[in-house]
Amino acid sequence: MNRLPDTGERLVFKNPNEITIEHLHRYAFAQGFVAGKNVLDIACGEGYGSNYLAKMANRVIGIDLDEQTVKWASSKYSRSNLEYICAPIESMPLKESTIDIIVSFETIEHVVDSDKMILELKRVLKDDGVLLISTPDKKHYSDDRNYKNPFHTKEFYLDEFKNFMESHFNQNSFYLQKTVNYTSIIEKERDFSQIKFYDGIDTNIEIVDSKHKIIIAVASDSIFDKSSGSIFTGSLIRDFIEKSKMNKISSDIKNSISFKVGKFLCLPFFKIKRLIKNKLFVGSGSR
Repeated sequence: MNRLPDTGERLVFKNPNEITIEHLHRYAFAQGFVAGKNVLDIACGEGYGSNYLAKMANRVIGIDLDEQTVKWASSKYSRSNLEYICAPIESMPLKESTIDIIVSFETIEHVVDSDKMILELKRVLKDDGVLLISTPDKKHYSDDRNYKNPFHTKEFYLDEFKNFMESHFNQNSFYLQKTVNYTSIIEKERDFSQIKFYDGIDTNIEIVDSKHKIIIAVASDSIFDKSSGSIFTGSLIRDFIEKSKMNKISSDIKNSISFKVGKFLCLPFFKIKRLIKNKLFVGSGSR
């Protein structure tokens, strides 16, 4: 099967960047909840997150609306405790009260009826089950940047999202996520605007954006262990990106007309150099 098309909204591991780090950090954040549990990964996409959670969970079901995406995920990631299903989030082919943990990252903003989605998640969630759900903060993601994501149907402001989640669950804990310089930070309701982030070089140091863009809620109708903050350094991805850039530069140079012409013009000199070297080597060996 061919690689999934990069729509600009679904994360495809082709060209890693800071958004990749954000997504990976959220699944790393989720790992503290899933050990030995039955897990449902909503809008699983390419399936990397479901596969990661399956390393610790008892069973993981990744669900996505797009049939091609589900086929791709099934072919790319294979585990005995992992399966992928093609179905709408509002009407899933799952029995009631069978799931311990639901992970729903960057999904609810795509859904027309948010309440209907949450009610369906609660239907399959056990009485003491936990939902981990994230969504962009409309103020910092859209308003501050004067940006309109064409894939989003409904975006929430922080207070609005908190009220929405609290209307559906008895227990809620809220976290904010920010990524800067390939480092993702998740903190419990921390106002990042109170922290100064700096960047620069020897000639100029300046304050950079300190606003979070993502809200994460952990919700349940039962008391659950709350997570502390965490950091995803992204060092391996940063190294991969830098290495990819150098490889591209090297490839571009080798494929350029000027390089090919220069190589062609220098070819006689290289041949003469080899002849002289071979002659000297043969001569020294005959003594």
